[in-house]
Amino acid sequence: MQTSYLNSLFLVSNGLIIALAIVGCVIFAIAGIFIGKIIEKKLRDSKIGSVESVLARMREDAEAESKTIKKEALLEAKEQNLKLRQEFEREVKDKKFELQKTEQRLMQKDELLNKKDANLLKKNEEVELQKKEYEQKSLELDKLQEKLSHQHALL
Repeated sequence: MQTSYLNSLFLVSNGLIIALAIVGCVIFAIAGIFIGKIIEKKLRDSKIGSVESVLARMREDAEAESKTIKKEALLEAKEQNLKLRQEFEREVKDKKFELQKTEQRLMQKDELLNKKDANLLKKNEEVELQKKEYEQKSLELDKLQEKLSHQHALL
C-alpha cells in the first residue's frame, strides 16, 4: 500500500507539478505580455517623442527660413525702392537742367527781342524826326518858292 500511496502521491505530486508548471507558464505568459506591452508603449512613446522633436525642429527650421526669406524680400524691396528713387531723382535733375537751359534760351530770345524792339522804336523815332524835318524843310521850300514867285511877279 505504501507503494500505491507513494504512486498516488507521486501522481498527485506530478499532477501538481504539471499544474504548477502550467500556472507558472500562464503567469509568465501574462507577465511577458504585460512587459511586452510596457516595452511596446515605451518604444512607441520614444518614437512619438522622436517624431515630435523632429517635427519641432522642422517647424523651427521652417520658421527660421521663413524669417530669412521675409528679410531677403524686405531687403530686395528696399533696394528696389532706393533704385527707383535714385532713377526718379536723376530724371527730375535732368528735366530741371533741360528746363533751365530752355529758360536761358527764352531769356536770351526775350533780351534779343527787347533790343530789336528798342532799335525799332529808335529807328521809328528817327524816321518820325526825319519826317518832321522833311515837312519843315518842305514848308520852308514852299515859303521860299512863294517868296520867289512873289518876287518874280514883282519883277
